[in-house]
Amino acid sequence: MFPDPPAAGALAELAGEGPTADWARAVAHRLRCAVVLGFIRRDKEDSSLFNSQAVFQPSGELVAVYDKHFLYAADETWAKQGSGFATLRCDWLGGLKVGLGICMDINPCKFEAAWDEFEFASFHKREGSQVILFSSAWCNRHPNDPEPSPVNGPDTINYWAARLRPLIGSHVYFVAANRVGCEPVTLVSPSGKGDVTFVGSSCVIDLQRPSLVRCLNTVHPAVLVCALPLQRPPTAPS
Repeated sequence: MFPDPPAAGALAELAGEGPTADWARAVAHRLRCAVVLGFIRRDKEDSSLFNSQAVFQPSGELVAVYDKHFLYAADETWAKQGSGFATLRCDWLGGLKVGLGICMDINPCKFEAAWDEFEFASFHKREGSQVILFSSAWCNRHPNDPEPSPVNGPDTINYWAARLRPLIGSHVYFVAANRVGCEPVTLVSPSGKGDVTFVGSSCVIDLQRPSLVRCLNTVHPAVLVCALPLQRPPTAPS
């Protein structure tokens, strides 16, 4: 979390440049896999800052950058809103269509839209996303909350699944990577007291059944490994 643009800007990078991109390329090359990660993006044209997600294909090439569309209170202190939700056609996975998302994106816009608008899930249903990659810093309190809520992994996962209701019954996997640890709430709310706890619970949800494939706990950083039977999009007739 960052109290203002200068604090966030100290860690910002141009897309595809800097230590974050260098690390992602090295991992993609070494493991022959795609790498998807969050970073603070500085716009090359006007230096605006975005809460962003980058996708590197197994060759190490940067193939997509997504800027968070729905901003949370902790983003509004420093980030500019992205223009819309996004998907990516992954040629290295036979054309699999992958949806991208960051944390607040899954919620009703500004917590003001109707619950059943399901903006994020409805977009990915229309676009035919087959896997949704969700980078998150989901926590146990809004900066304006006087007290934090208890950390409960099953409640977090059930909430994400509830927000994906339009996709239930579709052959779609939701893959969430959520951070753990704590930060002082005063970073974004000067009058606040105590810490914000990030609730972990990184997981893979099969939305067709629906069912939880695997998950991590709420406390410890770890690596979650799953083998998923992915359906490739149909080939157009020649």
